[in-house]
Amino acid sequence: MECCWPAADQLDLIASKLFDLCAWNGQVDIAKVVLKAYDVADALMVHRVAQECRDRWTFDMPCIALCTTEAGKLSRVLNRTLTPVTHAALPVAAAPVAQRFGGTAVASLTDLDAVDVVVGTIPAAAGFVLPEHLLSKHVIVMDAAYKPAITPLLAQAHAHGAVCIQGYEMLVEQGLEQSKLWTHEAVAKEVLASQVKATLAASDVLH
Repeated sequence: MECCWPAADQLDLIASKLFDLCAWNGQVDIAKVVLKAYDVADALMVHRVAQECRDRWTFDMPCIALCTTEAGKLSRVLNRTLTPVTHAALPVAAAPVAQRFGGTAVASLTDLDAVDVVVGTIPAAAGFVLPEHLLSKHVIVMDAAYKPAITPLLAQAHAHGAVCIQGYEMLVEQGLEQSKLWTHEAVAKEVLASQVKATLAASDVLH
């Protein structure tokens, strides 16, 4: 379960209440809270509150504690589930994950000479884009965000001729797998895709 909150007042209290709400008395698999960071301290706070909630709860519940905006980038380093943002602490925190997949953690995307595939998981509102030298028609760029359908990352990639996979397309594939897991029945991909695509304007579809 996931909750988002944009308010600045009493952010720590709000974060605690949101984690309690998301945890649903242990009836869900994971609790995720995303807050808008107004200061770097907010990123530290949401990480602290998540740990305090886990210590207080009578059940074991994994927590994802994240903040948006430039000030909130540190939260993505502190959080166990890392996303591709640039932060000085990222190589140290990401090293175990990179090692598991045979990769290398870098402090900045500008340190990379080239990429083959890019998977974006940052909210579109963050305005994340890649260094220009990494993009070409040979690069595949996927963005999990689907509101808006064309994120800043996808718009940039499309302008450079890269192969783009939009968030709604990833959502369809996720839905197909979830249907199998939850109902043990397969849904026709064309049916699900047509329903999802029908919610988009023609200008929102890159291909």
